[in-house]
Amino acid sequence: MCGITLVAWELSAAAVDAPAWLAPLQYACTKRGPDQAESLSLLLHSGADAAPAVKVDLFSAVLGTRAPLTRQPFSSDSFALAWNGQVWQGMEYLCAAGQVAETNDGAALFAAIERRARGGDVAQILGEIFGNIEGPYAFALVDKRHNAVYYARDPLGRRSLLRAHDAGRLVLASVGCAEAQSAGLVLDEVPCHAIWRQDLRRLCEEPIAVSRTSALTVRLSVCAATADEPDAALDDEDDAEERLLQELQDAVARRSTGIAGGVPGSAVLAVLYSGGLDSATLALLAHRAMPPGPIDLLTVAFANPRVLAAAAKAPGHASPYDTPDRLTARLGLRELQALAPAREWRLVEIDVAAEEYEAALPFVRGCMEPCDSVMDLSIAAALYFAARGWGRLADGPDGPRSYASQARVLLSGLGADELLGGYSRHRRAWERGGAAALTEELQLDIDRLPSRNLGRDDRVMSCHGREVRHPFLDRRVMAYLCGLPLHRKMDLAQRPGAGDKRILRQVARRLGMAQTAGNVKRAIQFGARSAKMGAGDGRIKGHERLD
Repeated sequence: MCGITLVAWELSAAAVDAPAWLAPLQYACTKRGPDQAESLSLLLHSGADAAPAVKVDLFSAVLGTRAPLTRQPFSSDSFALAWNGQVWQGMEYLCAAGQVAETNDGAALFAAIERRARGGDVAQILGEIFGNIEGPYAFALVDKRHNAVYYARDPLGRRSLLRAHDAGRLVLASVGCAEAQSAGLVLDEVPCHAIWRQDLRRLCEEPIAVSRTSALTVRLSVCAATADEPDAALDDEDDAEERLLQELQDAVARRSTGIAGGVPGSAVLAVLYSGGLDSATLALLAHRAMPPGPIDLLTVAFANPRVLAAAAKAPGHASPYDTPDRLTARLGLRELQALAPAREWRLVEIDVAAEEYEAALPFVRGCMEPCDSVMDLSIAAALYFAARGWGRLADGPDGPRSYASQARVLLSGLGADELLGGYSRHRRAWERGGAAALTEELQLDIDRLPSRNLGRDDRVMSCHGREVRHPFLDRRVMAYLCGLPLHRKMDLAQRPGAGDKRILRQVARRLGMAQTAGNVKRAIQFGARSAKMGAGDGRIKGHERLD
């Protein structure tokens, strides 16, 4: 994980120095990469004998999750690269293209660019290189010879990259800051469907889109086949479950092994954990992939004033933090302990009082931007506090104690609902129009992934110096599930907790998680009670814009 900023501006008598908000913007990005930070300043000329026309300031802050720590930005006579990513598929291609034997994906990528693009069509070669790798990424590349900047996010948008482009200036940043916002800088998400090329000699012009289409980036289509249209080549149901288990196990292993930089005796990996089907399955698969050592399970709960006011009118008493997700997390812990008694499972109960929520609100909203709806805030707040990892261990041998997770990598179950019919809108579509309407709704969810929320989630969690990884969004997992007929994945004629995500429930049962396999899906903002934390927010709709 890294934080990236790039600012390019035309030099003139009125604009020689960097803008005042540049240092605060770079500082905001260092929270994402606390291990190493470095800035590179370039003066680019419009011609061989011309005075410098453009200044570029390229900054990287690095979180080292693989040894050895590699310094950034990468730089040569031809290029400078700030890279924030992980290559899950394509390292062999990069090493061959760059003629290097690298274990660091950023170094291998830079070697491939340096060797392949130095004397060729840079845009075309970048499209080819990035069409042959898969994983979460954002990058900014300065082409020093041709006075251009190339930048992009991966096709799903799993890493944040924001941009502001106005007359005479280009700004790229992983996250914004209050000083830049106060100065009137408006940052928007970089669209994920292309690599973007900005001619630095024409900063007033719009960037050009560069294609990176390949088998690894082409749009995935949801299979429309049903039980009435059997595919003779399809394996039987048991084989489908076994194949999903293997694909998901491999995806988790790629994301949970070889993590560097951990504190001795502490967990290097944490799971964003509700005790639900998705997170519990990831936790057990991580156990199967990782060497001995603790795994942190991060469960967040909010003392929601609206919920507490309603509860005060009812008989009995419960802790304000006994939210639905907290209760299932405790039950899920018992199941994990029974299935993997040799593993040290650390259930980190993260309690958020209303006062603590209010104090963090300005910072959380700043990380969210440009996302600005009521629902954005409900989800972002839950992820922010969960990823912070400050809570207590209630299940330790010495009784409850304060605890701060040291894990550098977080596993998230995002993607399972989109792929496997986990949302209530999927059930409504099926009830309205059967398999055809359900297929259309699932396809919309897959197609919307790049524009919905992954950049927001990355910003609010990475500010704690942690990297979030999504096994369900692994290209192989997605391709396999999109290619399965509906009846192999779900049966929405059954009740919630049975027919939705049916194939994943069967996988959980194979793993021994009989209780978890029957859990009903809850959105994080309701399971953790982070939705509408204001006392007067009850009538506000999730899609409404924040004040």
